Amino acid sequence: MTTPLRTLKIMLLDDHDVVVHGISSLLSSQKHLQVIGTFTQSRALLNALKVREPDILLLDYALSPKENDGVNLIKVISARYPKISILVVSSHYNSATVVLALRAGAKGFFGKHQNPQDLITAIDTISKQKIYLDSEMARKVTESKNTAHVPVNSHSHTPDSIGKITRNKTLSVREQEVLRCILEGMTVSEIAEKFSKSIKTISRQKQDAMKKLGISSDHELYIKLKSG
Repeated sequence: MTTPLRTLKIMLLDDHDVVVHGISSLLSSQKHLQVIGTFTQSRALLNALKVREPDILLLDYALSPKENDGVNLIKVISARYPKISILVVSSHYNSATVVLALRAGAKGFFGKHQNPQDLITAIDTISKQKIYLDSEMARKVTESKNTAHVPVNSHSHTPDSIGKITRNKTLSVREQEVLRCILEGMTVSEIAEKFSKSIKTISRQKQDAMKKLGISSDHELYIKLKSG
């Protein structure tokens, strides 16, 4: 006899109404899933969590400007509500972002390009305290963690060497993310698009981070990276 699945209470945060309604409709079709809250702003979500905690939280990675999002939001929720399993659902689907989200406390990462039916599998997986990634992303993340033996040159930097710089305690979380992206070869424009921020905002965060590190140019940043 098959054991019935326990009901999982779910909250959802995404700044696009069409996404919120689409995912809510999909989840509502599953008898063991109960959507108890949908939000388009992080502040509204955080206020709701003070009253009621879900089992699963579906969280978009990059929200509208001025919103608390990304690694910072994941860390805040993980610290305050450790029993909540966070599944990031985002179009920003690359190994660097996925690794950042998992390190911050997320239990899985689901790309918005994936088959919607696979979202049910993702939810069921993290509800069992297991990490969810699709097979291709799991391979990329594993490879990124196994590149410590690669020599450092102007185009290839190991996660450990990058981490020594980006984990500097004087840097804010967003400044750490921006520097990490810069060191992984992304342009300011690409980073702005990735985090749905303006180029001006990303440029300021980059300059603020470099100032805190005592450097003033990309050349000095790479020298600092090589010197460890």
